[in-house]
Amino acid sequence: MDWEQSSHFVASSSGYENGIFMVCAHCCGSENDHEHCGLSCIVDPSGRSNAGAILPSKS
Repeated sequence: MDWEQSSHFVASSSGYENGIFMVCAHCCGSENDHEHCGLSCIVDPSGRSNAGAILPSKS
């Protein structure tokens, strides 16, 4: 799993496990020589993504 995808999987599993909506807000760009992926998301209690950034394809 790519590190960019980890926040989405954590939100999905946490939402499902606890039966709650999860909202993850992430920075985008760079700050202090650290790159941020900007992959914010909203996940419903069943673990499905309702809104958020599209994961970049690895083509």
